[in-house]
Amino acid sequence: MNNRTNFYRDEIFRLLGQERYLLAFDVETTGLQPDAQIIQFAGVLYEMGKEKKFTLTERERMNIYIRPRTALPKRITELTGLTNTFLADYPYEEEAFPLIRAFLSQEGIYCGYNVAFDIGKIRALYERQGFLFHQRKYLDVLEMARDCIPKDKIEKYNLSSVSSYLNTTQGLDYHNAQDDISATARCFIRLLNM
Repeated sequence: MNNRTNFYRDEIFRLLGQERYLLAFDVETTGLQPDAQIIQFAGVLYEMGKEKKFTLTERERMNIYIRPRTALPKRITELTGLTNTFLADYPYEEEAFPLIRAFLSQEGIYCGYNVAFDIGKIRALYERQGFLFHQRKYLDVLEMARDCIPKDKIEKYNLSSVSSYLNTTQGLDYHNAQDDISATARCFIRLLNM
C-alpha cells in the first residue's frame, strides 16, 4: 500500500468509527455543465453495523424523478433511458427540492461513486432554490476502488467496471440513480473488506 492508500484507508475507518449512519446518494442530470439540472435523485440511508463484520442495513430509501425546464439532450436519453415524455409527469425541481433537502439533512456520512460530481449538482440545486448547501465529510467509493484495485487489473474505474471486477453486478441498470446507489453500496462493502 502507498501513503495515499494508507491515509485514505485510515480516514475511512476514522469516519466510520464516528458515525452510525451512511447517506448514499446519486444523481442523473441533463449534462455535465455547471448549470445542468438534476433529473433523478436517489438516496439510501444505511445504518452501519460494526460488530465482527462491517454491514449496511437499509433504513430509508428515496427515488425522485424531476422534470427539467429544458428538453433532454439525446445523449442523456441514450445514457439514462429517461425521456422528456417520461419526465413530463414529474415535479419541477422547486417541488422536489424540499424532499431532497430533508433527506440530505439527516445524520450520517455522505457516500457515493465519484461523489464530488453529485455534490456539485446538489450544491447548484440548493443555490437555485436560495439555500446554502452545508457540505459534510464524505466517502468516495471511486477513490477506494483506485486504491484497492491495481490499474493493470481493470480497464476503467467507472462504476460498471468496478462492479464487474468485484462481482457485484447482479440485476443492475447503470446510469439509473437508484441502481447506481445499490452498486455503490455493494462495492463499498467489498472494497472495505479488502
